[in-house]
Amino acid sequence: MQILRSALVLVALFFFIASCDDADELSVFPKGQTRITDVALSVVLRDIRNQGNVSDFSLSFARAYDERKITEYRAFLLPLEDSIALNEAESLTAKSYISIAPRGANYDTILPIGLHDARGNPIQLATEYRAWILSISDGDYTNKNAVSDPSLPMELIDRELSITYIGHSGVFIDGYGKKVLIDAIPGQSPGWNPVPPKTSGDIINGNPPYENTNLLCITHNHEDHFSAPQVSAFGLRNPETRIVGPLQVLDEIILPNESVISLDRFNRVDSVINGVELSIFHFRHFDMFGNDFSAVDNFGYMIDIGGFRILHVGDFDYSNENLDPFDFSSMDINILIIPTFGTLISKKNKSLIDSKINPDHIIAVHLQSSTTISDVKAVFGDIIVFKNSGDLVSF
Repeated sequence: MQILRSALVLVALFFFIASCDDADELSVFPKGQTRITDVALSVVLRDIRNQGNVSDFSLSFARAYDERKITEYRAFLLPLEDSIALNEAESLTAKSYISIAPRGANYDTILPIGLHDARGNPIQLATEYRAWILSISDGDYTNKNAVSDPSLPMELIDRELSITYIGHSGVFIDGYGKKVLIDAIPGQSPGWNPVPPKTSGDIINGNPPYENTNLLCITHNHEDHFSAPQVSAFGLRNPETRIVGPLQVLDEIILPNESVISLDRFNRVDSVINGVELSIFHFRHFDMFGNDFSAVDNFGYMIDIGGFRILHVGDFDYSNENLDPFDFSSMDINILIIPTFGTLISKKNKSLIDSKINPDHIIAVHLQSSTTISDVKAVFGDIIVFKNSGDLVSF
């Protein structure tokens, strides 16, 4: 009898609910609680790699199950650690959300550049955000606004890649949330394009734009590429930066942030160091000015950042012996950074690069003070030539 009574109660309740208009308030919902049918679903924030502003973000979400009483969706962002109450979401100013009209389908949009977060702050680089959707009900249901669950977090990253000339063979690679210095702390050897003292000081002290650099890569231990005292000072003042180089370099410094790579000549190692994907190659150093540099360990670095592949070869010898073990022509090198002075500037070397590496772009560095840009372009063609510290190219 008790079982039969319970079954009759459930049947009666079923018919009562079924008799109600879907758009009306159901008594089985506590007073003030929003029905799940009013909430936007499956909110997704994506980084589409655009220009380093909020328009990098695309937003998609599934429409609420029942849109008949929804007049507007309001999409907004909050930093990862922040959350929001319904009454706060309802009070957002127009610059902190975008309005989307219901249209009976799912939604996909690009966020506007001028959008601020829900606290009224400009959207910041290197900050993780979550997206939320506020459903605004019509006049009959003004107390039934609803906030969705947030999206997974997404970081806004500067998507432009820039390469800045430091001096000698040194460059600064910056973009896609990564920073890499290569041969950027040399000594001051005469006859070359020097690093200005202010630039050296800013790098060593980690001043902008060099703060929070991921890697300092050093190709070899010659003075025009590496100053042991200054690199040691840099390492102590920038403990978050990993220092990478041949053992001949690292043996001259003692720092906790070294990344030791043991690599035989004509071999390669692939790694991820401090968040940066890179490959390291052991090349033979060229002989020049009557010197025999055959005992010098010269590393080349291939850096993968944001879909770009950048190869810096240090002072490598332009030869089949150096290039044949690696098959660079199959690696889709986007940007090749090469030394260009003395006998290195030759049609033969240009032909070797074209046939063995075939990069999209070539950047010439390590010019002697007496070498002109036209000297280099006369042989290598229309390439990028870094002559003065601060020269910059963006991709």
